Amino acid sequence: MNKKWLFHSAGEDLELVEGPDLTAGPDEVVIDVKAVGLCHSDVGVIETPGQFTAYSPIVLGHEIAGVVREVGANVTGVEVGDRIGNGLIAHPIGANTTGAPGTTRDGGYQQQAIVPASEIIKLPDGVSFAEGASATDSVATAYHAVKVEGQVGPGSVVGIVGLGGLGMSAVQIAKLLGARVYGADINEKACARAEELGADGTYASAAELAVHQPEVIFDFAGVGDTTADAIKAVGVGGKVVLIGLSNLTVTLDAHAMILGYKSLLTSLGTGKDEITQVYDLIDQGKIEMTIEEIGFDEIPAGLKRLSAGGVVGRLVATS
Repeated sequence: MNKKWLFHSAGEDLELVEGPDLTAGPDEVVIDVKAVGLCHSDVGVIETPGQFTAYSPIVLGHEIAGVVREVGANVTGVEVGDRIGNGLIAHPIGANTTGAPGTTRDGGYQQQAIVPASEIIKLPDGVSFAEGASATDSVATAYHAVKVEGQVGPGSVVGIVGLGGLGMSAVQIAKLLGARVYGADINEKACARAEELGADGTYASAAELAVHQPEVIFDFAGVGDTTADAIKAVGVGGKVVLIGLSNLTVTLDAHAMILGYKSLLTSLGTGKDEITQVYDLIDQGKIEMTIEEIGFDEIPAGLKRLSAGGVVGRLVATS
């Protein structure tokens, strides 16, 4: 039997239900979910009317890792017992045709999950299930934003707003690429952790980053004010990359943008190749993840903790 947490509509608690074991289609595998990451975007879906899922009820959770329990008839190169990851694959050029788990199909807040063969990524031996699940979004999404959208390189001056799971990863990725990195978060513990991971300095707000005139600021919070402050704080000719999905709308200072030759970009998800690259970096010890493990039954309470703030790094439900 397969236990799962169902999302019905915004403002309602998740419902725990039990159903039959899942069955793999010809081009799918079924995994026993060993770890699933908890993300602020799921909090947004649960709390904010109008946040999009393809249907409801649906199982949320887009950061998944587990062990293959059944292989579809057309699937090759994968065997029962293989350790794999599957997560937020929402490549901006639209290469993904299967949709993202937890958004357009059932995700990982359940004991079993279906993974399309095209999305299977084998976990290196040195990557734990908790790391493999969380990294599909909290590291790989940051990796795409920093390296591809932000074009960060040696000597870049970078601001990171929101030092949660994605922000912590972004700090390390930007440092690996040779940048000077400054973080901003209202959580003092998160700021301290970011400095342990290599940040050159941290501040309580995005506005305070202005002292460094960053070439690019990444907003992983996306609470509205953070984006507006980042536009003002980024240097002349600089850009702000918005990744955070906390607010549906944001009001920007048009004069600051136009007179300062500043631009606003967005970044959503990543692709399979980048997740594979991220797994290799974790396996090599080049990226350190900050993870707190909780139990499957604690998923609703964990999401409420995320909503309240104060979580350092990433919550991951493991079994």
